[in-house]
Amino acid sequence: MPWLLGQSKAFSYSGGTLYYGKAKLTRPFEGFDDDGNLYNGPAMYPPSGGHVTFGGFTSERGFQFDYEGNYWGIGWTDDKAKNPILYYAGRDWGYREPPKKAVTTDSGLRIRLRASTDAFVLGSLGKGEALTILKTGETVTLGGVTAPWYRIKKADGLIGWAFGGFIKVLE
Repeated sequence: MPWLLGQSKAFSYSGGTLYYGKAKLTRPFEGFDDDGNLYNGPAMYPPSGGHVTFGGFTSERGFQFDYEGNYWGIGWTDDKAKNPILYYAGRDWGYREPPKKAVTTDSGLRIRLRASTDAFVLGSLGKGEALTILKTGETVTLGGVTAPWYRIKKADGLIGWAFGGFIKVLE
């Protein structure tokens, strides 16, 4: 807790409750991920009818950690359409297997929030793009190609899941 309070003057602690501005940090979360890491901390939810601004992002639904240790929240565009925006920071530490260097063998490979073709697309990879494999997931067959899902990190820091059928492991 002291580290968090030291990072921003917007955090305060009063009466046993942690606040970010006037937003109370509530709904404690505790759980283990499949790598054995324990996550224990509050999720941030806005006061009734309010918004939460954190790290330059504003969210009506707050921010939270998921079971993989990713920190995320949902915001909305400022235009008339009010489209949803996912604010996301993936975890790149605490995995059981050592990281491996890899490169993509085709362009347009999607990076997803979860290891599933139904999961939200966070970005994409170009052909020959270097990346780091953080974790090997379940092996599946997609479009006649059998390969594992990989938890990957791009050079720009984006972390997510990509189908390994178009990834060549270098080490």
